[in-house]
Amino acid sequence: MKRGVEVSAEVSYVKRTKFDFPEEASGNSFHQFFTDDDSDDPEEYARRKPLLGLEDAEQRAQRKRREGLTLVETGKLLDGLKCWEESIKYLSRDAALHDMMSQVYLELNMCWEAVQAAEQACSLSLREDPGMLLTLGRAQLNFGEIGMSMGTFRAGLELAILTRESALIDNFRDDLALADNIFHRLQTTSSSNLDLRRSRIVTLPT
Repeated sequence: MKRGVEVSAEVSYVKRTKFDFPEEASGNSFHQFFTDDDSDDPEEYARRKPLLGLEDAEQRAQRKRREGLTLVETGKLLDGLKCWEESIKYLSRDAALHDMMSQVYLELNMCWEAVQAAEQACSLSLREDPGMLLTLGRAQLNFGEIGMSMGTFRAGLELAILTRESALIDNFRDDLALADNIFHRLQTTSSSNLDLRRSRIVTLPT
């Protein structure tokens, strides 16, 4: 099966123009937990001290995620990706972040990384998200998994129709048509090569 650059050269996928970035979670923060009245108690501080590092790490990860989004939106893809790769260490269950990283990997022609991130996003999502399936299908298509991408596009199209997301419906139809066209072109090329090889076979006289 063709992979990587050979297939990617034929793929001109429709880019998503806006990241599906979740709103910041509301509710009590770690900071609120550490500012109780008994926080001056040495024993209480010692008990909670290990969580202080966790608080700092999560706050830094959230900040890096926001910085990465700003950088990506201004075209600084590599810098933004570095921020996200740092933040994902502590936000490993953030499906939307995995999805956005996959899109950037696609822009950078890092096809295998794009597939991995997109698969992770879909597996972590609390609900079936047609937008994440679109990213996964495009990652599979660029990696050369034509058949798999077609299956993903079909599943995403059905979901987008159910959720009445008209913009995504158009994208799925366009991408599915593109994948189908590439699939048939590769089949035609393979058949032609096989016929050519057969024509070169020489039957030796007995």
